[in-house]
Amino acid sequence: MGTINYGTSYRFFENEANKAPRRIWEKDITIGLKPMSYFSDKESGYNEWLEEEKSENPDFEESDMERSEYDQMMDEEDLSNIKCFLDNHENLPEHYEISIVNGYYEGFYLNIEDDIPWVFDDSEEKKEYLKDITRLKKVLLELLDNGLCVVYPGWCTDFADKKNSVKEIMTFVKNLREEVKAVDTFAVYKKKETVA
Repeated sequence: MGTINYGTSYRFFENEANKAPRRIWEKDITIGLKPMSYFSDKESGYNEWLEEEKSENPDFEESDMERSEYDQMMDEEDLSNIKCFLDNHENLPEHYEISIVNGYYEGFYLNIEDDIPWVFDDSEEKKEYLKDITRLKKVLLELLDNGLCVVYPGWCTDFADKKNSVKEIMTFVKNLREEVKAVDTFAVYKKKETVA
């Protein structure tokens, strides 16, 4: 029995008073790499790469590097590029930490952790979180330009094209904003407690 290659980048929960948090599955999102193994020899650049190797090294034979080794090499190069992008980005969000998780079999996906409090100190803190979502959106859209896409993990993994990945990220951002807006400031929370 196999396992699913990618996990979830961000999970949404509904929090109701005096109840355990309920997962809102339909809002979850996964952003990751479409591994090279999903592409044909031509699409992946494998054929072109073989020709270059043969022209540069007359002793090179196709058996010197299997397609799977080429795929792994290219996926590792993509991983290195995304790590470099995140390490050197000057405007990463402060309240949403982005890390990279290796796929169970191949590739990688992003993990996004937030530090949203159960109640905001004041409206200024809440505004800062909303601004941070804009920073996160910008970074995620830039990551699409760097080879990542929205992934639909499962037993039959599927990958969104660029246009649909952008749509999914815009919906994700909208859901994040709703999540933050649903959190009360301390003053509003105390008012509700007083009324109850």
